[in-house]
Amino acid sequence: MNLFNVSLKNVKNSISNYGMYFISIIFSVFIYFTFKSIQYNEGLSTLRKSMKSGLNAASIVIVVFSFVFMYYSNSFFINRRKQEIGTYSLLGMRKTQIGKIFLYENFIIGIVAIILGIVLGFLFSKLMTMILVKFMGEYVVIKMRLSVRAIIQTVETFAIIFIIIGIRNYFFIKRTKLINLFKKEKEVVTTNKTIVVIKGIFGIGLIILSYIIATSDMLIREITMAPMILIIIIPGTFLFFSSVVSIILNIVKKNKMFYYRGRNLIAFSELSYKISSNSKILSTIAILVATSVTALGFCISLYYDIDKNIEENYKFSYNINGQNQTVNSEINNILNKNRKNHIVEFDKIVELIEKKAKYDLVSKKDKISKERGGNIHLIKESDFECIMNHQNRVYNELKNKNDVYYISNEGMTYFYESLDNQQINLIYENQSYVIKKHYTDLLLNTQSTFDLVVIKDNVFNQYKIKDEIYKLRVIDISNEQQGLNIARDIQRIVKESIQFYYPFNFTSSITMRKELLELYGLMLFIGLFLGTIFLLCTGSIILFKQLSSIYDDKERYLMLKKLGAKNKDIQKMLSKQLKIIFILPLMVGTIHNLFAMTIVQKIIPRSITSPILITLGIYYIGYFIYYFITLKYAKNMIIE
Repeated sequence: MNLFNVSLKNVKNSISNYGMYFISIIFSVFIYFTFKSIQYNEGLSTLRKSMKSGLNAASIVIVVFSFVFMYYSNSFFINRRKQEIGTYSLLGMRKTQIGKIFLYENFIIGIVAIILGIVLGFLFSKLMTMILVKFMGEYVVIKMRLSVRAIIQTVETFAIIFIIIGIRNYFFIKRTKLINLFKKEKEVVTTNKTIVVIKGIFGIGLIILSYIIATSDMLIREITMAPMILIIIIPGTFLFFSSVVSIILNIVKKNKMFYYRGRNLIAFSELSYKISSNSKILSTIAILVATSVTALGFCISLYYDIDKNIEENYKFSYNINGQNQTVNSEINNILNKNRKNHIVEFDKIVELIEKKAKYDLVSKKDKISKERGGNIHLIKESDFECIMNHQNRVYNELKNKNDVYYISNEGMTYFYESLDNQQINLIYENQSYVIKKHYTDLLLNTQSTFDLVVIKDNVFNQYKIKDEIYKLRVIDISNEQQGLNIARDIQRIVKESIQFYYPFNFTSSITMRKELLELYGLMLFIGLFLGTIFLLCTGSIILFKQLSSIYDDKERYLMLKKLGAKNKDIQKMLSKQLKIIFILPLMVGTIHNLFAMTIVQKIIPRSITSPILITLGIYYIGYFIYYFITLKYAKNMIIE
């Protein structure tokens, strides 16, 4: 029997051990190939370059994460098979021959995984592309095509990964001494109570500090502080698992009533040591859970929020610079041409006057008042009333000529008190007004004007005599969902005919909804499948680690059986230990995630409770499937 046949036989005999590892690799190849197929699909040539760049960036993340996962998994398998390698050596095989056996094994698994991943990718590429197109709100006929470029890139990328890992295994076997192959490696765990307590206090301190930063207003003012949270929370999590959990378990052991009840004595006797020795893995799992759930939750939240975002920030189908009469005529022609399917429900030229204004803002935090100045647009009360009536909003008439309304988005009120009853001064007019009400619900589309100040018509007309008027055309049409082509025609006309400046010459609820669907739909698509890969890989890592630990303790469990322990007792002990090992990183990762989502809540001012619950629910189901798979493997190893 040649070396290749030995490798093939080993793979066949170890298929149950390689099962989850094999599935994770196949899925990684499948997703990578699918992303590349979509990227090179000629039928999706309408996709923006930025969308294809997003798919390419996601593919790179898959490759990096797959490499790390496969490298770690191979380290687990090679360590578990040390005695097998030593046995081959004792039977007279040279290290180079043994190395080749493992190299061939790696190549066999790699070739099969790549082929199956590409086949699955081809079979499901149309479905995956349809999901992406649906998320992005596109209407494209998808044809099933096998992309040669996608195949070549997938084969090259994963072949390189398998070759690197195969060479690493070959040299590991060649350099390891025979005596070391029969030794069990013990992880060094600090038992000095003082050091453990200091590490625990420091770890908890770092975690609390990261939570304080996440929930503070500091991040809104300085978003670049966000990476600082990761820098703080990662070492904090590692210190927590290496010390605090052991301290808690030792306190639990001192509760005699609980500790000596039933099987708790055996189940908890070495649990603190196991958690300390596995602290790096548990910490990594907790951080990966927090990162992947937060990323997926962020993508779901953005997508979930699209309609509410449009509703709050884009009040009209179109807000257009109405200064150019030729542009207005062309827009009229387009609207008249499509009047059958899209009734014009509102069409008005709103007159605005740009002014410099200053007013005092009172901080919500320290109640300190500070002066703020900037550009505003004056709008006359009659236009304000007309638009408010169209939007079915309550309108109250201004009482006298010195009264005004101030309209801004709600971002100002995150940090500052409302401007109700505050004074506003027009800088170059030497004129003051009283803000009777501060509206934080926009009147027009965002970025189509500066903040609006509503004034009496007679006051507006006085300024109109000497100031330049800016005309803004405000249009609402029916059946907006089918009006994208009209919106793009109008946008093209405005872009070609009017020089760009701020506020924007053209804003539209229709085009913005489409842009958000494209961007957030792509992010959701990538987030869903990257999240699935992260779940498969992190679940497999904790599965391999626990099976390795149980395998090392196999003799102890068998000894318990000889002493009279029933299979049911052993199963319950395994279940208790695995529950704690699995639940601890999940709990810590979930708490990290909930604090991270407070940052998302600052970005999205509307409720994101539903996306958070959906994301956690999906992840919990997948994660606990791995718990039951691990328990099943453990039962087979010890009991059956």
